[in-house]
Amino acid sequence: MKQSYYFIGIGGIGMSALARFLLSRGDVVGGYDRDQTDLCQALTNEGAQIGYDFNDFSFIDTFSSNLLVIYTAAVTIEHPQLKYAISKGVRTLKRAQFLGEIVQSGKVLAVAGTHGKTTTATFLTHFLKQSNISFTAFLGGISNDLNSNYYSSGSEYFVVEADEFDRSFLALNPHASIITSIEPDHLDIYKDYQAIVDSFTQFASQTLGALMAHESVKLTGSVSYGFSPENQWHITDVELTKRGTNFKIHSKGSSAISVKVPFYGDHNLLNALAAYIIAKEIVSFEKLIPIFNTLPLAKRRASKLVENNQVVFYDDYAHHPSEIKAMHQLLRSRYQNRSITAIFQPHLYSRTRDFAKEFTEALALFDHVWILPIYPAREVPIEGVNSELLLNGDSRLELVTKDEVLSRISVKAPEVLVTLGAGDIANLSMLIQKLLEQ
Repeated sequence: MKQSYYFIGIGGIGMSALARFLLSRGDVVGGYDRDQTDLCQALTNEGAQIGYDFNDFSFIDTFSSNLLVIYTAAVTIEHPQLKYAISKGVRTLKRAQFLGEIVQSGKVLAVAGTHGKTTTATFLTHFLKQSNISFTAFLGGISNDLNSNYYSSGSEYFVVEADEFDRSFLALNPHASIITSIEPDHLDIYKDYQAIVDSFTQFASQTLGALMAHESVKLTGSVSYGFSPENQWHITDVELTKRGTNFKIHSKGSSAISVKVPFYGDHNLLNALAAYIIAKEIVSFEKLIPIFNTLPLAKRRASKLVENNQVVFYDDYAHHPSEIKAMHQLLRSRYQNRSITAIFQPHLYSRTRDFAKEFTEALALFDHVWILPIYPAREVPIEGVNSELLLNGDSRLELVTKDEVLSRISVKAPEVLVTLGAGDIANLSMLIQKLLEQ
């Protein structure tokens, strides 16, 4: 009898990658999600049986004798389907635990960090794919190259994003790891910043081989990378071109290497460097250098959707103050003398409350900011917490609705426009794109 799997929250970016892995093996896969998204439809087309009523237990009943139920960290024990599965004696696992089981058969190349995981993992996937390495990748975003969050050519290596939320990454024992940043976030899970540092320190100790860490991350035994020449690896001679960025890579004891990438942004250059350092553990640098020129971003990571004589429009997943600053740096370096308008959708009530001051400071870098209502995701409202917290008396920051955004743009589009956020602002971005392309 075939093993059967049921995903509670199958439309999530991490869950869907695992579902695709199982479908590719020929396993029976079902799942529940709240919304019938494009990703859910894609999974249905690939063979998954997906329902949208959390009181529907038919798949669990049908396959209960040989079923594993997998659920995200955001799903509580009160979820009707999870409660039902447990009552039937069905085995259940959190997504992180299941991922840990799957990847035990190969060498895990893990990308951890408060920011940059998806971009770095996408770059590492591209380096290995173009080098014909036997590996499987589970990505936290849709690679523009693959048009998927999953890729497999074998199982000698596994590229995974090591997520700090709910301490999920502690289910991994990587062969090699990258830590792109350690900053306060998920304070609904961690009581304070020190608890976050402790968790990353534990993750680092579970890494069996090479450990690469951004220059801001101070961990014993790590190989540092950044812009400072004090690092073991560093970047110099950054030059913006019409097609991307040229720069040089230096490592202690070696000659500088000149590379070209088809994108912009200091943070993206660092992510490319980190991916290269790990790939170089497996593939010779001579083979890797030409691949820089074709590195793909993931969707909603500094994605340029429109550029014409009237307007430039980008879309980005930024939902943390540091990510917003990084996106501003990219745009300001590229469009030095043009007014930049940001449309920001705060993600989570707790994050908005915990970083209200930092969000205001980051958003104030832009010339104009339109702030949407908070996207709650897994949370219920918190009394007194709303988007108004971010205004702080700055007249360049104002509250708007999605309808007002579309109305304003239809009258007069800003010179440079960017949508920022991890919620359903992605749907608004598509509407804006259609409006600007008319």
